[in-house]
Amino acid sequence: MIHHEVEEDRDILVTNQFIIMEGITGCQNPVQVESSIGFANYLNHVGINNHNYRLFLKLVQTNSPWIVNALIGKRDPRLLFSNIRPNKYLSQVVFQDLALWHPNEICQKVLLVLLGVLENVYHKADDGYQIYPPRRVDLDNVGKFLNPSKDQFYYENSLILGILDKITLLGEYHGDSNKNILSKHAFNIRMAYFDNNKDLSDVIPNVLLKYIDCDDRVKPSQEYIRFLRCLLQENTEWR
Repeated sequence: MIHHEVEEDRDILVTNQFIIMEGITGCQNPVQVESSIGFANYLNHVGINNHNYRLFLKLVQTNSPWIVNALIGKRDPRLLFSNIRPNKYLSQVVFQDLALWHPNEICQKVLLVLLGVLENVYHKADDGYQIYPPRRVDLDNVGKFLNPSKDQFYYENSLILGILDKITLLGEYHGDSNKNILSKHAFNIRMAYFDNNKDLSDVIPNVLLKYIDCDDRVKPSQEYIRFLRCLLQENTEWR
């Protein structure tokens, strides 16, 4: 009997997978955003593990501050994936996501989540290279998020400069030509930030540094926002 019910539930999920995914990771309209916020809050309480981390990643990729805030809760965004063993899939998706958004498009917490993954992967650069060898354009898509108007101790700048600094050590013991190219490029991006006589555009293509209008994010309805505020005030467990 139990086996039959499991099979039936599986059939329901498969048959309705599209509408389910829209309902738990969608952000195209207020109803989807509200549903995704609820699911993100549920995952926040479940906790991240090796079986569900792709669901966490899917919600991060919405780049919705409402959804991502519910997903992360009080955690440090940089540490969201810290207990997930670095792997090729996660590293590759992170670089793809960084390539997707311009500097002012990405939510701050989303950027911190993605940078935290790279910080973990390339903590030892040569080991990280074995997991996923970054390309020159991957480094460009990390460096483009440096904020030249802020100093090196600004949190995002500090993380990015730290990641690039680790990558300058690529091939320190067993070098090859590709590692040397990446190491030099990481060094040049750092120097373009620190050198007052240089700009990031001297080493990173201008098209990646372009700032664009990003005021089109879909928000939950005002009724839902009021509902969330009531929960925050009255339900200590929600906090």
